[in-house]
Amino acid sequence: MQALNDSFAVLDDPRSRAEHDQWIAVHEKDFFGPLKAFVSTVRARAALFCQRAASALSVERHRSRWREFVSAWVAPAGLMAILLWGLSFAFPWFKSVLPSLGASRREVSPPAAPAYERPRTAPNGTPWPRNAAEISGYPVDRNDGKSEVTVENSRNAADVFVTLVSVDGSAVAPVRHFYIPGRQTYQCKNVRPGKYEVWYQDLSTGSLKRSAPFELAETSTDGTVNFSIMRIILYKVADGNGLPFPTVDSEF
Repeated sequence: MQALNDSFAVLDDPRSRAEHDQWIAVHEKDFFGPLKAFVSTVRARAALFCQRAASALSVERHRSRWREFVSAWVAPAGLMAILLWGLSFAFPWFKSVLPSLGASRREVSPPAAPAYERPRTAPNGTPWPRNAAEISGYPVDRNDGKSEVTVENSRNAADVFVTLVSVDGSAVAPVRHFYIPGRQTYQCKNVRPGKYEVWYQDLSTGSLKRSAPFELAETSTDGTVNFSIMRIILYKVADGNGLPFPTVDSEF
């Protein structure tokens, strides 16, 4: 009770209370000042330790990756080089084998296909006509009929070399040879009845194509001869038109 009364007396007196507050502030400064400095020092040292630890970990990771690379690639390559070097001394013939081993692994490129050049003459050596016409020098066969075959090249800018081919049965025989410039048409007359195809070569690219088979017929009625009139149109498309060109022994 005496201590409580003494404390109340100090707090109740403004002057005594002010002196007591000043005494507390002095003692707090003496106690907390060194404590704050100690805490700051501990924090600074902890940050420095963490920085050094991170740096050491990064270096260790780099060394680990380098060791992995050396163990996976450099060491086997070095051992192989040493082994080959030793074999070249132990077996002199091994030196002559090494170049052939390397050469066997090289890929040999196939020879390039010769570039296509438009022929200056027909296959029989006859110059190309100026306009659509039959090419002289070729035999003309099956010309004792009444039917007509018109080959229209008006939709194609390229010149074509055309052959009318008889495909009756198993026999394949060319019967007419003619030249048609781009944008022109040619008509074969007096063709005998039978089954035919039109084979043609695009002289701008060299590609060979053929038409679908067609049949020409003739009938006589009351002294009148009825005959076929066939029209074949050659169209310009990206990969050629018509059916693939067959392999035959006769001259195209």
